[in-house]
Amino acid sequence: MADIDELVSQVWNPASKVLAAEVWRCYNAGAVRASIVSLWTTITVDLITKIGHLADDGDSGAIKIRADIIAAQQKGLQSEGIRQMQDIERDLLDHGEKLELFDGLDKRALDRIRDDRNVCVHPTLRGMETPYVPQREVARAHLAVALEVLLLHPPTQGLKLIERYSAFTSGAIFTPTPELIVELFYRKVRAGIRRTIVEIAAKHSFLELPTDTGLPASELADRNAKVLTVLADQDRPLVLAAAEKLRERYAALDGDAQLRALARLGDQDFFWDTLNQTVTGHLDTLVGKPPTSGDHVPLKVTAAAVLSLVGNSLARQKLPALEGVFDSLTVTQKVSAITTRPTQYFVPSIVAMLKNASSYAEATEITPALISHSRFLSVQQLAAVLTECSANGQCWHAYAMPPTLLKVYRETTHLGTDRVSVFQDFLDRMSDENHKSSDVYYTYPQLRAAIAEPVTS
Repeated sequence: MADIDELVSQVWNPASKVLAAEVWRCYNAGAVRASIVSLWTTITVDLITKIGHLADDGDSGAIKIRADIIAAQQKGLQSEGIRQMQDIERDLLDHGEKLELFDGLDKRALDRIRDDRNVCVHPTLRGMETPYVPQREVARAHLAVALEVLLLHPPTQGLKLIERYSAFTSGAIFTPTPELIVELFYRKVRAGIRRTIVEIAAKHSFLELPTDTGLPASELADRNAKVLTVLADQDRPLVLAAAEKLRERYAALDGDAQLRALARLGDQDFFWDTLNQTVTGHLDTLVGKPPTSGDHVPLKVTAAAVLSLVGNSLARQKLPALEGVFDSLTVTQKVSAITTRPTQYFVPSIVAMLKNASSYAEATEITPALISHSRFLSVQQLAAVLTECSANGQCWHAYAMPPTLLKVYRETTHLGTDRVSVFQDFLDRMSDENHKSSDVYYTYPQLRAAIAEPVTS
């Protein structure tokens, strides 16, 4: 059962929030009839307020309804004014549905609340001998429904919200901040519209639907996949249900399109739960083919993203070929994959590459991977990185290594003061006979200066 206290505190309209709190107090006090009657009052106030907001935004239907409301209000308690307001209240749920503040199913739920309100204020409608007695459980359920269907949500019309989502994912600037995505398209979005948005995101993510937005279908799919993964963190069953509807259509795609979807979603459990064993086996076969780029050429974007999935335990389980292909890659190719999807898994590979670097150029190629994985390093792994750097002249004497290790120092603040002694040991080794250099640059002066600065744990 929903936490009603918390939901009431999240009601969008301040006036409605006050009234909803009153409904909840009536319920908790045992005044069930008063709770239901007050709830209908709350719904009426909320709808009239939201119709006013839509009128302010220029909706022609809302403008007409607001004009009727104002005309009734101007007559006050005169019989004509009361009659007009009763007429408005009678049609209010129809207006809400037409303005897309809720859908037909939600309207039926609100209709039941209105019906119960009517028999609460006119209890003998059922007959003189059997007056209506509202049940406590019904009153609570009505409040929960009203909150979910109407009271929690801003006056955003369904189609307009879907249009806003399309504009968000296809805009010139795309900023998939999880907090923003949740706020715009999940937290205060009606269940039906939320489901529609999830289904749109899933279709683009899995199928690369054609688009008239000016973006390539694959890029729009990548953007939708970022939204879909955020929404999956909020409601995995909803996302899985949308994905499962696409199972057969995904299976029918050509191999390249399947791999692109794998690249964008292969680290998500709902992706794998969508596929059957046949399709999963087919993907493993596709992944097992060696990359087509040259040994010293970075992997293509899709290949890098697919092979980066070796860092995900579920993907390794589903695609046994991944590890073998990754292990067979050249340093250039491995760095392409490692930097695409950084994870703790790749740290030992980075240490091994530093140890085996056979030229300054190769050591330089490794530096982006090292920097991108700084945040995953433990003290022991940092020590291993610096040990291999100092032991391999192709590493410590590579031109890119001094600024790289300075960045690593800056980005390992999670290790606190413990990292200082590890870096100091490295600098001490740089001062011994085996690391003499005529160029002061290779004594790592900037790193020395950084370590000399006060450090907080």
